[in-house]
Amino acid sequence: MNSFRTTAVARTLIGTTLVLAISGCATASPSATSGDGASEQASRSATPSESAAATPWPHCQADYGGNCLGHLPAGTYTTVQFQPPITYTVPAGGWSNFEDLPGNFLLVPPGFDLAGVDTGGSDYIGIYTSVLAANVDCTESEQPNVERTAAALAAEFAHRPGLTTTTPTPVSIGGLEGLVLDIRLADGWTQTCPYSGGNPVMPLIRGVPPSDLDHPIGPGIIVRLYLLDRSGSTLAVEVGDLSGGTHLDGYSSVVDELHFGN
Repeated sequence: MNSFRTTAVARTLIGTTLVLAISGCATASPSATSGDGASEQASRSATPSESAAATPWPHCQADYGGNCLGHLPAGTYTTVQFQPPITYTVPAGGWSNFEDLPGNFLLVPPGFDLAGVDTGGSDYIGIYTSVLAANVDCTESEQPNVERTAAALAAEFAHRPGLTTTTPTPVSIGGLEGLVLDIRLADGWTQTCPYSGGNPVMPLIRGVPPSDLDHPIGPGIIVRLYLLDRSGSTLAVEVGDLSGGTHLDGYSSVVDELHFGN
């Protein structure tokens, strides 16, 4: 894979697409309101200790899939490993869950698959327990003098060279408050990073344990980034759209139904 990271989750823009190298997917536990097939999935739900085993959970498609549910019938589900727990609802049409770790969660919308995620040809919704601003100098480090709050991160990205954003807007998602903004690489931006294969790129977010990720943004994708304050850290919901933004509102309807906590 053409990823610059070999840790749990790495999304890198190589050429005009986003390359995802994902390691880990954990089991979600369907609620009683889930659709057809949920009873079978519920009967196979793993405990957190089972989720840590090397053998992948049967619903996942790769050894880094952990105990995820894979393809989802329409319904409402609750994660097992991700903290805080996420209750989420997907409509009919072919959504999939390919990651449920303590710090990383992944949903893939209809028309896309895990292979597409791994090769940079897929839209996605990623949720991360805690993030910080990645350093603009392309090192795997934190941008100096940016607090780990939703307001500070949103202000940083709204003014960061190389990015074009919407105005950060207050938002409430699943019991958490914060800000949301749409982000794309600025037209004419030419800065590269050692991992970008000579293509323009701008570092964006990094994970704070238990979240593990290092995500830049490059040409060909729009990211709707929800930054939510939680217990002295910032939980992030990252919605990636390769269509130029035409899918964002549809994906946001799934985000709007998220609930964090028991």
